[in-house]
Amino acid sequence: MAALPDSESPEYVWRLFVFWMSDDLTSADPSDPPRRKILPHTPPDFVPAGTSFFLTLCARPRGALVFTQDSVWLQVKDAAEHYHNCGRWHVTLLLAMPDHLHLMVSFPVHERMSRVIASWKHYLAGVAGIPWQRDFFDHRPRTSAQLREAEIYIRDNPVRAGLVCDPSDWRYVWPRSGGDSVPRLSVQ
Repeated sequence: MAALPDSESPEYVWRLFVFWMSDDLTSADPSDPPRRKILPHTPPDFVPAGTSFFLTLCARPRGALVFTQDSVWLQVKDAAEHYHNCGRWHVTLLLAMPDHLHLMVSFPVHERMSRVIASWKHYLAGVAGIPWQRDFFDHRPRTSAQLREAEIYIRDNPVRAGLVCDPSDWRYVWPRSGGDSVPRLSVQ
């Protein structure tokens, strides 16, 4: 039996990192690059069609100024609106930060979230040259209060990042109207 690595050794730290990234410690070889877990993105059967999801999609590398380039934002917004009008999804809010997008979106019963997002990202990678991170993050608000909190979080994101003083000043949001009665964070 091999000796266990010292808790401060690089090998130990690597194995601990791989343990958190993977279900299989047997592949914890320091020469292998770390692998992210693949997220399932399949809502449970008891979740009704039309349920809203809070999604975050990121560009590579982190910190890149991608989505707030006017030409890229126009293509992102137009593609989101096209998918919305075609019935692939129903977007209630899309907000672009420099390196990521937030969406409040629901999907019809005949569409799978992962397929719609993959298709949309593939299209935008081709027409806008967006270097996407693999996968995306999804959260299902379970109550109307959580849904409202998610919308406030999304709309206030540019204020928290110090990009604007008032959410209404951020121009990378679609649709521009709606939700104006929701209390907003302001920086004076």
